[in-house]
Amino acid sequence: MAYATIDDLQARWRTLTEAEATRAQVLLDDAAVRIDRKGTVDTGDTLMLEAAKIVSCEMVKRAMNAPVDQPALSQSTMSAGPYSETFSYVNPTGSLYILDKELDLLGFKKQRLGAIRPQVGWFDHDR
Repeated sequence: MAYATIDDLQARWRTLTEAEATRAQVLLDDAAVRIDRKGTVDTGDTLMLEAAKIVSCEMVKRAMNAPVDQPALSQSTMSAGPYSETFSYVNPTGSLYILDKELDLLGFKKQRLGAIRPQVGWFDHDR
């Protein structure tokens, strides 16, 4: 189940063409799966659901901003005489990914404290 709709994405970004909306719906569904794999979204918590909606939209925007008609470059340089231009894509392959700050927004990066109790007496003292 997607946490955001096409309307949510358009309200946070821009109006999509029909083809873009079709792709965006698939990506929104995929984003929900990736979020669910990182932790459990409490559907009774409206604040957490809103956070999941925001994160879903951000993930899809990053994926859709990738240049789909060009090869996946991480950096490119063009020069003409004394002038040169260098740029790199943030997400050259159009992958869906979750940033650490987004995991924090969802509450999935809470600190946890654990302990390991030492095992004593498992070896032979007489040797």
